[in-house]
Amino acid sequence: MGLGITDEKKLEEMLSQYENFVVKPIRGLQGRGVRFLSRQEVMDKYKSDKSFSFYGLNLLLDNLSLGKPKRKHVPSVEEMVCDGDFSFEDGISQFQPFVESRKNGFGEYSSIRAIVCNGKFVDAYMRTSVNPRVNLSQDAKAVSFYYDSNFPEFCENIAGVFETKVKEQDSENFKRDIYQKYLEGIGRGVEKWEIFLEKEMVKVFLFAVKQSQKY
Repeated sequence: MGLGITDEKKLEEMLSQYENFVVKPIRGLQGRGVRFLSRQEVMDKYKSDKSFSFYGLNLLLDNLSLGKPKRKHVPSVEEMVCDGDFSFEDGISQFQPFVESRKNGFGEYSSIRAIVCNGKFVDAYMRTSVNPRVNLSQDAKAVSFYYDSNFPEFCENIAGVFETKVKEQDSENFKRDIYQKYLEGIGRGVEKWEIFLEKEMVKVFLFAVKQSQKY
């Protein structure tokens, strides 16, 4: 979510099922920028998020404001994906339900980190903290915990799924393909020729407006 590419349908589904949420920057770093929001706070901030609206409308309105200085063109996310420029990721966040983990007997928030090397489970530990950001850099503690005999296989299976999915990707165009599929999935996929065509159409329209003003 963010920059106007929030998946409204998925957002509606999640808001109907959960009360509390966590928003994490795509480019996460030691818990920085992570926010915990209620359902109402999510609706107030992200419902109908249009903060990075499609560039064509902004360009059109700017040029119709005759006599005012024109703003520099701000590319759309689609353009940036086509050009291989993923700097827009700084404004994108992952949105998910907040998992209440204080029922673990510790009375604190917790998360588990498992280590799987070459497909084999090695070890695991739990991070605990009074802070819901259970990062070691945020003063969380690393503690041992009990896990049953099924846990190692569970971790190996999860790692196996990630490995399989990574192998399916074209490493040369991984990010572009991922974002292109996402944009198409929410009805915003735009090929490069379409972007060029829209630019030309806007030019023609503005030319017609200016010519009509002469008469």
